[in-house]
Amino acid sequence: MAKPTYKVWVVSLVNIGEVLKSDDGYTTTWTQDLLDDTCAKLKELFDAVCKHALSQFSSTDVTSASLATVSSSIKPGELVVRLTTKKASALIKKFGSDVGADTTGATADSGGNGVISECWMESSAGSFRFTPIIARLAFHELMHNKYDATDSNKNLHKADGTGLAVGGDSPNPKPIAWDTPLTDKNKQTMAPLLGKLVKQCMLATIP
Repeated sequence: MAKPTYKVWVVSLVNIGEVLKSDDGYTTTWTQDLLDDTCAKLKELFDAVCKHALSQFSSTDVTSASLATVSSSIKPGELVVRLTTKKASALIKKFGSDVGADTTGATADSGGNGVISECWMESSAGSFRFTPIIARLAFHELMHNKYDATDSNKNLHKADGTGLAVGGDSPNPKPIAWDTPLTDKNKQTMAPLLGKLVKQCMLATIP
């Protein structure tokens, strides 16, 4: 029997045409082409995970849609990542600096409403490698979504700590860059978790 396709939803909360500005003044104008390329690069990462022996999926369908569309279409086990900014972040508005507001994104369990994964795009504004960075940051947050967002006894950075699972408390912490590799250990960590049922938060703001 053929393996099924895994679904990842990308919700862009930044409007097409909006100018993203980094803290040091560099800018990137968000376009449909950049959104499409980010989705394509995120698909490449997840497709590589799907090819791992521990995966029950064959490949990935990465689709960009509105939060309302995802809310009515998402199925159990699927993932959602929000492309947004710190100013518009639902997690920062709810939890403040507790979610690591000095970083490039966050993933947190909002309680009974489910898990939210956010990528704060202005942090990479001005980079000539903007889309591969955003795709890798999104993948990192989605690793948290499946691995430790609902289990405080787990820590992705310490348990894996390589490639796209690095963090401040990793054995060898490094910032995620446009060319940070998806390591074999990353694939081994993520592949068996794809089918894990983690409720995704579909609310625009957390009450």
